[in-house]
This record gives sequence, structure tokens and C-alpha cells, in this order.
Amino acid sequence: MKPLRLRGILSLCLFFIIAGVPFQLQAQPPVIIAVMPFEINAEKDMDFLQEGLMDMLNSRLTWQGRVNPVEKTQVKSILSQVEDFTGQSRAIMAGTILEADYVLYGSITMIDTHASIDANIVDVTGKAGMLPFSKQVSGIGNVIPEINRFATDINEAVFKRPVVRQYYETDQTRQTQSGQTPFGGAFIMADSDQSGSSRAGQVGSVPNQGFEYIGQNQTQENYWQSSEFDYRIRGIAIGDVDKDGTNETIVISDHAVITFRGDSSRFIQIEEIHKSRIDRYVSVDVADINGNGIPEIFVTALNGDRDEVKSFVLEYDGRKYQKIAEKMEWYFRVVDKSGTPMLLGQSHRRRDDIYSAPIHQMVYRNSEYQPENIMIPGKKTNVLGVAYGDLTGDGSKEFVVFDKNDHIRIMNENGGERWKTPEQFGGNTNHFIAPTQKPTDPGIYHFFPLRLILADTNKDQQNEVITAVNMEASLSMLHRIKMFDKGHIESLFWNGAGGLAKYWKTPPMKGYVSDFAIGDFDNDGTVELVMAVIQNDEVVLFQAPAAGWSDTVC
Repeated sequence: MKPLRLRGILSLCLFFIIAGVPFQLQAQPPVIIAVMPFEINAEKDMDFLQEGLMDMLNSRLTWQGRVNPVEKTQVKSILSQVEDFTGQSRAIMAGTILEADYVLYGSITMIDTHASIDANIVDVTGKAGMLPFSKQVSGIGNVIPEINRFATDINEAVFKRPVVRQYYETDQTRQTQSGQTPFGGAFIMADSDQSGSSRAGQVGSVPNQGFEYIGQNQTQENYWQSSEFDYRIRGIAIGDVDKDGTNETIVISDHAVITFRGDSSRFIQIEEIHKSRIDRYVSVDVADINGNGIPEIFVTALNGDRDEVKSFVLEYDGRKYQKIAEKMEWYFRVVDKSGTPMLLGQSHRRRDDIYSAPIHQMVYRNSEYQPENIMIPGKKTNVLGVAYGDLTGDGSKEFVVFDKNDHIRIMNENGGERWKTPEQFGGNTNHFIAPTQKPTDPGIYHFFPLRLILADTNKDQQNEVITAVNMEASLSMLHRIKMFDKGHIESLFWNGAGGLAKYWKTPPMKGYVSDFAIGDFDNDGTVELVMAVIQNDEVVLFQAPAAGWSDTVC
């Protein structure tokens, strides 16, 4: 009987092994993706580009046995059935008809020699969020390489496909590789005259001899330039966020929060402390608001559709950065209040514009950031474009704000307007998309204002308004598109006659300034002005013009 029992046991074991092999190796059905024709907005016939993009994307996204694109002719055959829908609704409807798992859709707008790319891949089942992509490039020849990068992102992030990234050479990278950087050489950190001479006096009164005193021709370029980044820098802030005695530079890209440390010759990435595949990051600030001695990192963020605010707060706990508040429907900006940081917040409901709500002082109470005093009434400005302090030198405090048309307005603490610049400053590509009453109508774009800072750069006991000035590449701009071909930082001072006058400015730079900060960037005991410059939305440069002033930001 024993041999029979043994054979029975062996047969049972062999059955499970044989039965298990087909189960373990059984191939999953391939993922189906439908690539929709891109909407092309251009004065010339661009059908060739639409066809080329579909062919290229179908080829790049094909993964034998894993990912199968729907035939191009089959996709086109159902377009008439979804013509009453737009955007994500149109994509999901098309994907449902085609029985696809994912749909890739997008648009390209050509203005003069510039192209704006907006694309998305959406999960038809709704189990996963979207993977948005937007880019502004110079010349139609740079469209295909950027779409190819998006295809690489999709393969890597959505389909978990191992990829080898290819970075395409542009005119800018060729220039850099040849040893001729866009700004005439690497930044050179340099001290400047700290005599505190009059604003109306000599060129030596500007905080950096590389800056141009308005009305004077000052061409020396005292700059230090970092290496290039392969992502867009959306915001920067400086502070000792890990309490190690040295400042970190906090950088946000579209989807990541990254810490860096600079010294006299290097700018080194420390770590990527937070990342989202879907949410879009808009602005960043650093301050100890909860009073525990560790500065928090306030990140203003939007959802993937850019129609809801989903801000969050990070704080270092001694080992890593923890999210101590999240999914907050508030825009945040930190300003200085008599030497103490003050957090301003502005709430946002989905169908409002970005200016509707009043701006509050935010306090930390009961383990939450809560609104307290109303500092600026509603419909005046967006909090991302607000600075606060004594601008006139008489001891009173003013709010310096951007209005919705990028004019700078001076307001008293009661919300009354004191003065308005006749010309525009700022200029930003970051935007909120307000939904319309009809789902088929395109959303309304609200462009966020850039940062404003009050600082005394020449030690005369009077603050100046520090602002970026980005010049639009075309005068015939669409309401949904903003493109800039050059930008600089400018200083304005209260001239005593009831208005702001121009004081100094940095030399113009190709591209646009996406954000700037003032602080001890390289931990040398001297305050610097630091700019993030995006060139044609292709190459991101991190610039730190050396500033010689030693006062803290006011």
C-alpha cells in the first residue's frame, strides 16, 4: 500500500505544478490606446503635421503584446460621432466607442514662429487620472521632438515600459555645447558698492554692477549661471527647511518639489521630496507659520485639469519631509510683517475666477491653517501677486499687488487704492482653467500673476518693488495662449511725488522669468537675487545674479 500512496502524492504534486504553469504564464490582453488627431490652430494648412503626429505616436506607443494603438483610419471614422464634445469628454466618448483603454488627445497653436502644445492621455475607465503635457517651443521643427518626449513619459509612467530617454538637440543646446552660453558666460558672483548713495545718483548705487541703472548704459554681466534643467522651473524659494544651519533652495517643476544647495561654484540637487503624476504645481513659499521652529514649504497646486486648487504643506520631521496639510482649496503667499513672516491665503471655488475671494491672513490653530483677518477685499487681485510692507518710507504699510491686467497697484491696509502703474509688468504662462456653463465650451483661462517682493537693495531705509517683466512674443495673442521671448527683473521705488519710478533692471534675457527669490542662495553671508529663466519653454536655466545688498527681505 505504501507505493500506491507515494504515487498518489507525486501525482497530486505534479498536477499542481502542471496546472500552475499555464496560469502563471498566461498573457494579459494588450492595452488598447486610441490616438486622436491633434487640433491644429494655425493660419496655414497643417494637415501634414496632424498626420505625422498620429503616425509617430502610434509607432512610439506600440509595445509588442503589451500596448496596441487603434488603427488611424478606425479612429478617424468615429470623429463625426463625437464632434459635439470637446476636451476630455470628447476623448472619453471616442475611447468608449473604440473600446480603448486610453485615449491620447491634444492641440497645437501656431502664432508667428512659436508653437504651444497641450496634450493629455486619459484612462477611459476612470481608474487612473490624466497625464497632462504642455510646452511652448520656437519653430515647428521642435514640435515633433517634444511630442516624442511626451510619448516617452507615457511609456514610462502609464505603461511601465523601460525606456531610454533621448534628449533632442536644439539651437540653444548647440550654443551651450559650443561654449557660448546664452548670457555671455557663466554667472560670476561679485560684490558691489554698498555706499548707500542716492537713487538718483551714480551707477554705483545699484546693488550689482551687472544691473543697468535706468537711463545709463551698464553692460557688465556679473552673473553666475547654473547648468541647464530638462524640466520647467515653476517656482523657487530659499530657506533652511531642514534646520541644518544652511539654506536650501526649493524648486518646483510642474509635478515635483526638489531641494538644492548652492555654494560658491556649484548648485547640487539634494533630493526630490514630493512628486505627483497628475497635479500641477504653481507656486512655492517657505516660512515657519506653525511656530515649531522648522520652516514649512507651502506649495500652491492645481489638479490635472487645472480647474481645482489642491495645495499642500510639507515639513521636515528630522528624517524626511512629511505632508502636514493637503487638498487645500487655498492659494498661498508668504510676505513679511515687521520682520515676521505672514501667510496670506485666498480660497477658490471651482467656477469663480482667481480674483473673486478676499485675501486672509492665515494662522495655525488646532493643527490646521485657518483664515483669520481679511487683509484685501475680494475682486482686487490674486494672492500670488501680492507684497506687503513700508514702500513710501513713512512707516505706514501698503499692499503692492498685480491686478488681472498685470498693472501694479498700491493699496493701503484698508483696501483703498493709492496708485496704479500705467504700464504692465509681470507676465506668466501658469494658468487656471475655469469651467463654463456648457461642457462643450472650452474653459476660460485665468493667468496667475508673478511674484512681487519688497526689498531695500541700496540700504537707504526705503523699500523698492522688485518685479519680473516678460515681453510677449506677439501682439496678436489669443486669450488662451501667452508666449514670451525675453524677460528681466526690474526695481521700482516710490519717488515722493505720488508714484513709482524705475530704478534698476537686469539685462534682458532670452525666454521669460518664471519666478525669482531674494536670499542667501549660496550660503556665503550675502543676499542674492535668484531667477529661474525658461527659454522658449524648451530649456530651463537657473540664474543667480550676484546682489551685494546684505539686508534681509522686507
